[in-house]
Amino acid sequence: MSQLQNFINAFNDNFASQPTSDTALVQSMFAEVWGITEPSAEYVSWWVGKIADGTFKRTEIAEKSIGFVQSGNLAEGEDAGALLETLAGKVPGVSDPLLELTTGRDVLTGKDGQDNVFTADLVHNANTFQSGDVINGGDQTDTLNITLGNASAFAIRAETNSVEIVNVISQSNNAGNNGDNDPAGAGANNNNNVIDAELMSGVQQWWNNSSRSDLTIEDVRSNSHETTIGWKDTDSGNTDYRVYFDKEYITSVGQVSTGNSITIKMANVLNVAKLQNPIDGFASFTFNVGETTVTVDTSEATSYADVVTATNAAITAAGITGVTAATGVAEQAVFSAAITDGATSYTVGQSAGTFTPIVITSTGATLASGTITESGTAVSGNVVKTMGATPQQQLNALTSTNIVLDNVGRGSDAGDLVIGNMSTANSQGIQQFNVTVEKSSWINSINTTNNSLMVMNVENGTAKGDLRIDTAMTDVRVVDGRSMEGDMNFGVNLLSVAPPVAPALLNLNAAGTVGSVAKYLNLTDTANDPAADNSTPAYNNVFSTDFAYATGSGNDTITLNVDNGLTGREDFRLDVNAGNGNNTVTVNTGNISLATTALHNNLAITTGTGNDTVTVTGQGKFVINTGAGDDFIYVNNNAAVNLGTWTVGAEIIGAAPAFATQVLYKANLTVNFAGFESVVEVPTGANFVATQFHVNQAIKKAIADSPVLSQLLSAQDGTGNALVIESLVGGSNQLGISIGAPQVPVAGTADATAVAAGVAQPGVTLGAAQVVQAPDVGTSSNNLTVNQSVINAGSGNDVIVLSSHTAVTGNTIKFDGQIGTVSIVNFFDAGVTTGAAVLGNHILDFTSYGTTVGAVNENVFTTGAVDFADNKVSIITFAAANYDAVAGISGTTFANLDAAKVKASIDSLLPASLSNTSIVAGKTDAILMVQNNTNVGEYKIFEVDTAASSTTVVVNLIGTIDFGASLDAAINASSFA
Repeated sequence: MSQLQNFINAFNDNFASQPTSDTALVQSMFAEVWGITEPSAEYVSWWVGKIADGTFKRTEIAEKSIGFVQSGNLAEGEDAGALLETLAGKVPGVSDPLLELTTGRDVLTGKDGQDNVFTADLVHNANTFQSGDVINGGDQTDTLNITLGNASAFAIRAETNSVEIVNVISQSNNAGNNGDNDPAGAGANNNNNVIDAELMSGVQQWWNNSSRSDLTIEDVRSNSHETTIGWKDTDSGNTDYRVYFDKEYITSVGQVSTGNSITIKMANVLNVAKLQNPIDGFASFTFNVGETTVTVDTSEATSYADVVTATNAAITAAGITGVTAATGVAEQAVFSAAITDGATSYTVGQSAGTFTPIVITSTGATLASGTITESGTAVSGNVVKTMGATPQQQLNALTSTNIVLDNVGRGSDAGDLVIGNMSTANSQGIQQFNVTVEKSSWINSINTTNNSLMVMNVENGTAKGDLRIDTAMTDVRVVDGRSMEGDMNFGVNLLSVAPPVAPALLNLNAAGTVGSVAKYLNLTDTANDPAADNSTPAYNNVFSTDFAYATGSGNDTITLNVDNGLTGREDFRLDVNAGNGNNTVTVNTGNISLATTALHNNLAITTGTGNDTVTVTGQGKFVINTGAGDDFIYVNNNAAVNLGTWTVGAEIIGAAPAFATQVLYKANLTVNFAGFESVVEVPTGANFVATQFHVNQAIKKAIADSPVLSQLLSAQDGTGNALVIESLVGGSNQLGISIGAPQVPVAGTADATAVAAGVAQPGVTLGAAQVVQAPDVGTSSNNLTVNQSVINAGSGNDVIVLSSHTAVTGNTIKFDGQIGTVSIVNFFDAGVTTGAAVLGNHILDFTSYGTTVGAVNENVFTTGAVDFADNKVSIITFAAANYDAVAGISGTTFANLDAAKVKASIDSLLPASLSNTSIVAGKTDAILMVQNNTNVGEYKIFEVDTAASSTTVVVNLIGTIDFGASLDAAINASSFA
């Protein structure tokens, strides 16, 4: 780019906001762009004067600069000939002075062979873009730049032809009615700047650019699916953007051809129900690509992702191109035969959960089905095993439009974006938004007309910005942000029917909606498979037929409100997948019966790597998987539950139970809630004197520093010297706070002198061990609704807060692989700081650590002496003597207890031959839980196995689980799966 072009761009960008008589600005432009630090006064005066007196506009600088160039005023290295040649052809992006609109009626025609730029600036606060103007573009890509003030008393109706890009700056709302037909509702647009686009043909992009007030563009007559609606650099505040298409121009791409494909369905149905390896029991499958047979080994696969990887590797190894494998849309697995697994029975037709088909697609060669081979470990009669070829087919597409959001709100909340139908007579709006996010954008809402929006696909552009939408969308079935790198923050309200019939529990406001049942579900389907219609037909460019909400690698926030009129239906499936990143997922549901939630098994939440927070509220059965990272999972209480509040100190100074001022030399404070504790040193003032304020600071620090308590409690300063502590979770959990005995300083030291000086002060005593807050439930109470969710927190340092409902079976905590540290709150119905805990109805599921050949895995609880019979869980309390007695081991503590020490201890207790012991080669899959002898309720978990071809004991440290209270006196065999 030439220096002249740089000069023009810089001048256009910066000069408008400066005084036209600012000589210093012109001088700085010379220095910055031309490298001329001392331009002649004549040239400076000429530039400033000509612009100030209106002789020419900024956009004419290119032509006026030719004389400047010809005079030889160039920076070093500038080629005058090349520069003049560029100027002769006009500088790209700078409008021709002949293409500028005036306050009169304009009829302008651009030139063929170039990108014309038409400019409609404000002149003396008057619009130059007016009704009656006619603008004709050329044969290239032409742009119309419009700035609107408040000078139009009605919608502006100009004519454009072959102008592809329209940029509008809305500088000020009008004071009166713009003459629009109010498509967004009574009074909504009365003060907008409004453009009636009926006569503006050929526009491909409508941009609201750098506006500070509302803008409405109506009667757009370009096909919506070929039109881009751009919103860029809009000011924060209630700055709205509305675009309404003529109903004939709300369009889709029509039918789209797909490649021919094979869909492979493999599932071990019992394993699906038990959240174990769904591919277990399948050895391989084959399929044909033309004349070539491809064989895929699945014997080592533990997930459908593994199967996809193996399939694509086999395709590549066979030298085949144009054929790829991918996971399909999840489907329901149903028991085809009654089966009893331990204490659990499954009936014919009962849902086991979902499995994932593998879809192989070819863009060229014809695909043909092959065979699926089972190994001997599959559960006979309860497998899904089908392979079907699908010829090239046509998929329908939803009506759609393209949206670009770029720095909307400028870091704060902008207004509403509405793109829909200008008709007000219940006409359909746009069904699918395809959104590209450039720089981070924050808007209040995004919607179409008549509750028509079904799908929103979101992806990043080059800037990789974030997207935040404050107001929840209504009855939107799919949000696909899987490729997003920026953060996403959005919510969706799903109603079964329109208000006011929808339950008040969710406090949803969606007047005029028909509800998701009528919008999506087929209640009169007659397919043999009841799940065949779940939840809606497949469409082009829509990644799921479920109610599916997926995000990418950013730190995302998803909030869903779903009423029970949906969750209780067979053909409703909810699938939330937040991807990687530090995500927050909140799903609020209504209350459905236990039988219904167990039958459908239709609620799933998945997050990837990262530190995630997942909260589910209401009655139901969620399958929750949070992957690697430090996660917080809360199976929440309903709004009727008291969460508990405690006040330490006094809101009125001098009133009990204020803490007496005293000397606390290196004293520790302990906060214990629900059996989980945190210890910190109490801070002090001069001479180690502590007041109520110091104690309050210690309490806040103890809570904030604890990875568990920081998720369970909040502590905030109150009035006076009070500290208000609130529980963030339900359950009858007690809070206790105590201060240990202070230390005694060494005599003769400065600390000893300071302690003596502190005690000598009037009203100050020497502190001692004391109770700050006696263990108390603080009015907290248990959950009133039933939740039977299955939770797998993955690896990391995780906190799980279980449902505190006490009457029926509660949650199942699923463990597999290396779990890290898991703290489980509300495993007991009364998690107390002192006294015996009352066992809850929750289940610990260790079944993924190995079912043996021919055996059904039933974990049987054993306490006391270690018994490693197959499929048993044994619980003992740590004792160093159990390990230090082994040759070569000494100094064992709970902290350094590892798999090697446990193995050595077991080996020392076994005879040379294992044939007469309870450990049998190839048969033992046991779990050993060793309780911390200094922190009851904390257990290290070990997997104890014997290999099929060996009598050697294999020990693996799975991780640590902390229940807050000891299991010894309360737990029984029914607590294990």
